[in-house]
Amino acid sequence: MSNVNSEKRIKFKGPFLIVRTEKFLTWYDKLGPMRITRYSAWVMLYMFPVIAGFGLLLLFTTLFYTLIAPAAREAARELGPTANLLIPGINPIFGFSPITIIFAWISIVVAIIVHEGGHGVVARSLGFRVKSSGLIFLGIIPLGAFVEVDETGLKSGRARDSGRVLAAGPGSNIITAVLSL
Repeated sequence: MSNVNSEKRIKFKGPFLIVRTEKFLTWYDKLGPMRITRYSAWVMLYMFPVIAGFGLLLLFTTLFYTLIAPAAREAARELGPTANLLIPGINPIFGFSPITIIFAWISIVVAIIVHEGGHGVVARSLGFRVKSSGLIFLGIIPLGAFVEVDETGLKSGRARDSGRVLAAGPGSNIITAVLSL
């Protein structure tokens, strides 16, 4: 019996709907053995700390200028607190047009799928078992996704292999962003 059948395929946790499936496992098995997957996993592992450091630098620089520069404080005050929420339709920078909202949600869904798919593909390429994958909804709005990699395998595996699986998600997003540009 498959792992998803032993648990509920559809589960409600508070306001969230969690849908599990094994349908994407064949994609992970097909893409995992490819040579480019192994090379890109190494690149993502070494790229991740650099990108994370750059992101922290941007956050601290923004905080510094918001606290020091009067023009930055005034701009933040004019935009209001909703400018900090990166939710299409709520954030005033994104705007409120239906086209903007639709494109923003499509972008979020693509980013979620690429992120979680990266974890699954690299996990399979390194021989880790992937139990299932799925989506998380708030009503009909997709909020997130997940790939359930066998945690005992990740913990007992080599640290560099586990690190490559964990870095594959953000690394896949960065590669997708570069290709999109």
